[in-house]
Amino acid sequence: MIKKQYFSTYVFYIVLFFILFVFFAKVHPLLPFDIDDWKYSGIARLPYPSLGLWNPTKIFPECFQPLVGLIAAHFVTPIIGDYLTALVASHAFVVTIFIVGYFFSFQKLLEWKFQLTNISALGIISVLVLFHFLALITRSTDNGHLFYSPDVNCYYNYVIP
Repeated sequence: MIKKQYFSTYVFYIVLFFILFVFFAKVHPLLPFDIDDWKYSGIARLPYPSLGLWNPTKIFPECFQPLVGLIAAHFVTPIIGDYLTALVASHAFVVTIFIVGYFFSFQKLLEWKFQLTNISALGIISVLVLFHFLALITRSTDNGHLFYSPDVNCYYNYVIP
């Protein structure tokens, strides 16, 4: 019984990862387009607070976004063959990993705090995922969602943290 519960959890999160990855790679592609996206994708900073910089405590986004860009350039581009597609895929992969981690952490909180079964918690997580996309529907097209950011840099500065 325990193995079946773990198997259903793995299948759920693999399917969720695939759906979110396709969403962030194809439906709402995380393509760098403004100066902040390109600046922070190419310029890394030292991983400690630096008083000479504009925002000395903004360490995570200014270290992690260039790392993802570096991985996209050196490892993903040779596989895919296109640098921009590699950037989109890499950013989509990273954002999806963090979002799936967010839902997984919430599932563990539900199971621990409310003593829910695995299936009950997965049902609540399914509804929560849907609400992240259904909450801002106001018209038939061009609706927002609760993971929306106007550019890639904002994903690293606001959505992921």
